[in-house]
Amino acid sequence: MSQPPKKRKFWQLHLSTVVLLMFVANGLLWINFRTYSCCIDSGVQANRACGWPFEWLIWMNFADGSDSKPNLYLGAIFDPAAAILILAIIAISIEHLIRRREGRKS
Repeated sequence: MSQPPKKRKFWQLHLSTVVLLMFVANGLLWINFRTYSCCIDSGVQANRACGWPFEWLIWMNFADGSDSKPNLYLGAIFDPAAAILILAIIAISIEHLIRRREGRKS
């Protein structure tokens, strides 16, 4: 007699889920480490920053031509937490869809 297939463990992820998470993590890193510029005050000519969804590294160029040192902000803690949360939500939702589909086949 043929035995039914073993049920996968909770922490065992499907290969397609892991590949998708790899691309999402790459996109999150790209968004988080790219530098963008904006103007914030009359005394500050330009502001360059890194970080998404929170800015975590900011350089300021003042109107007199001087630059500031890069300032690290609290976003350096919240950005990795947001990335882990996004990856976890995607992994759980994709695995739920895959396991639901596997349940229908058997």
